[in-house]
Amino acid sequence: MAKRALFVIDTQVDFNDEQGSLTSFQRSDPKMQRIADLIAAVHDEGGFVVATVDTHPPLHHPEHLVTYRRMLQETLGADRFESYMDRAYEAYREELKIYPPHCEYGTPGWQPTAAIAAAFERLGSDLILIQKPTYRLVDGYVMKGPARLVGRSGREVLDFLKAQGVSEVLVTGLITPVCVLAAVESAVAVGLRATVDENFVDSYDEESHRQGLERIAAAGGVVVPARPA
Repeated sequence: MAKRALFVIDTQVDFNDEQGSLTSFQRSDPKMQRIADLIAAVHDEGGFVVATVDTHPPLHHPEHLVTYRRMLQETLGADRFESYMDRAYEAYREELKIYPPHCEYGTPGWQPTAAIAAAFERLGSDLILIQKPTYRLVDGYVMKGPARLVGRSGREVLDFLKAQGVSEVLVTGLITPVCVLAAVESAVAVGLRATVDENFVDSYDEESHRQGLERIAAAGGVVVPARPA
């Protein structure tokens, strides 16, 4: 029987908490526990759980800059560090033309929501955690998990899943027309079936959520309509 893989996209305080800077709180908060329960179910059946964390340079919180740089140096190595930093700063400055500051490394808004953090903790080293500086999972690097097995980049993680016989990924999280859509596009691009159950994703409002689902379907994703909780 083929293993399932679960993608948990950007379930962070800034996107979900009532005080978050880009929050979808009223819509998405009830879905956090559902996602947490799904994390446990997929893990218990021997599936893979891949989570992404939107991670931007702390431009507005310089008190976290030294830790941010040290974390990247230790994770990426000297050969990749500088180019990654350049891309991260450039990508974030572009996002700031559209969105307010959000998910800056080390800030409360960068952290996972309480329900998701508890679910991640229970997985321990089985969790594959990718920090990404852009919308795209493939632009990120593995910051937690068995990197020696799955590789360091987001793209290597996708290749690892395929090599393990995974043919379908369940994509959950936030925000439907942005990073959820981008995760679907990345999965489909390498030949994986990407299923998005509407009960496990959301956006800022109904219009953007609907647009996101339409774009996911157009990108080759399989959309499962919402059902009563």
